[in-house]
Amino acid sequence: MKKIYALVLFLIFSNTTYSQTFEYQFPGEFGRIYQVADDEYVYGILCDSIKQFNVYTLDHQLIKTFAMPQDTLSFGYIYLSKNLFNNDQKFELLYSWQDLNPYTSFGVRVVNEDGVVLLDAPGFWGVGLFNTNSGAKMVLTYFNGSSKVNVYSLSGKVLESYDLGNNSDSHLFPNPSSDRVNISYDVPVNELGLVLSVYTIKGEIIDQRNVDSGSKNIQIDVSRLTAGIYFYRIYNDDFSTVTKKFIVTK
Repeated sequence: MKKIYALVLFLIFSNTTYSQTFEYQFPGEFGRIYQVADDEYVYGILCDSIKQFNVYTLDHQLIKTFAMPQDTLSFGYIYLSKNLFNNDQKFELLYSWQDLNPYTSFGVRVVNEDGVVLLDAPGFWGVGLFNTNSGAKMVLTYFNGSSKVNVYSLSGKVLESYDLGNNSDSHLFPNPSSDRVNISYDVPVNELGLVLSVYTIKGEIIDQRNVDSGSKNIQIDVSRLTAGIYFYRIYNDDFSTVTKKFIVTK
């Protein structure tokens, strides 16, 4: 009987097929698929080590390259569009930037594929893009010495409503901070064994603690950390929030 049971299991698992097929590998530190028109999707790949953002067709052909600013960290909020900030049919790239030295200068910028700067907002960090019954809106949050929120009306339509700065899974404030930061997060209640990790720009974990699922708030003391850029995320073996960046000042 045991031999028959083992044979049945073997036949079941031997006929198992996998739905995913490896397709292609891009060089870079960050990538996603963007919808840039009603019927157009592209890959956007950030190569921060060489300060480039490359745009590829879905059959992996390079069609555009954005030059990212030197001596900055651009691994932050990134959004690729067409006809959202103007109507010239060119790709538009929204990104956050952070000076690597002395770490206290940062902002949000929107550039056309031809290098024309459509928006330059130093001191801002949180970004939100939304469609409303009054047209598309962009919300920018200022985090440099004082707090304020700017709202912009946009010329196009947000094809992917994308709350870049305040994802529903977690939000950190104040940012930057020299003392303490508060993290509010919303994780499905069925996720167990969650860990909050804080790590440096080099990927070194400097703080790690167990956290509960659900909607929670937690405070972290950052006064002992040196000034610079840090990241955090909440995760377990099969779940992870979006990785977020924060800045420690002195």
